[in-house]
Amino acid sequence: MEGTDAPEAGIAVDRRRWPLVVLRVGARFDAEDARALWESAVSLAAERGPFANLIDCRLLLTQRVGPAERRALAELYRAHHEALRRTLVCEAWVHGSPLARGVLRAIHWLYRTPWPSAVYRTLPEAENRCVRALARHGLRPGGDDASARPA
Repeated sequence: MEGTDAPEAGIAVDRRRWPLVVLRVGARFDAEDARALWESAVSLAAERGPFANLIDCRLLLTQRVGPAERRALAELYRAHHEALRRTLVCEAWVHGSPLARGVLRAIHWLYRTPWPSAVYRTLPEAENRCVRALARHGLRPGGDDASARPA
């Protein structure tokens, strides 16, 4: 997959394969990074329509995502639920560590998304999930930042 560079901190957003949006989470990120990401997603959804998020957290140091951060992320889900429930086709989170995947799942236990969301061990597994979900909506990932293409 192109553009596998993740930031040291924060979140990098790659829309080159729209409607597949690849988010690369750095080793550190905070609630402000997450808030900016959600606001961007809401704006993007309103402007361009349905999409899937592939969230690459392989560099994330999950020991820095404590209970307060997990609750803050769950609150962001709640706050943006209505704006995204019709346009976010699915989320696929990726981390190689079983412990990290458990932390990511804990966020989803705090808030059950109305869109399919799961945590995967590898990037190809997660990407396959997103591609299948997009196909069910008549969409396929593109090769640039062009508008969504029919499948």
